[in-house]
Amino acid sequence: MNGKLTIGVIGLTLGCLLLFPVFANDYKCTATTQECLDKMVSHYRATGWIGVSVDWVEDGTQMEVHEIVPDGPAFQAGIQVGDRIIAMNDITFRPENKGKLGELKKNKKPGVRFFFTVLRKGKARKIAVTLGRMPDDIIATAIGPHMLEHVVAEPAKTANNHRP
Repeated sequence: MNGKLTIGVIGLTLGCLLLFPVFANDYKCTATTQECLDKMVSHYRATGWIGVSVDWVEDGTQMEVHEIVPDGPAFQAGIQVGDRIIAMNDITFRPENKGKLGELKKNKKPGVRFFFTVLRKGKARKIAVTLGRMPDDIIATAIGPHMLEHVVAEPAKTANNHRP
């Protein structure tokens, strides 16, 4: 379980498919803690997930797989630690494909099948992965840092509202 908690959220990483405003450096959440929590949990539950941790390598055209969630969608499909993902649905990670990769975001839901082109031992292979629903413990890990921002911000709001 500890390995799962350190994984993070691959759905967010792959091709920058998930662009959620709370991760922007200058974004200040104006929702209440509960509203924000409900919205983020709902969003993550509706977003497809493959269950790997990756880092960009080379010139930003490949992602190396560092960790795989046991029994997650990528594990079940045969993606391995050390694989380098170079394309999704035949769209390579190149600057000229940014728009096409962004379009994939619309279809990134649990149950949808994506085709990842990976380099393994110098050979390219295509691996079909059916996106899953992100487990609750990984959702909690993903949204925890933002929820902590509310803990700091909300007492100040509450204190200001209760002054005589």
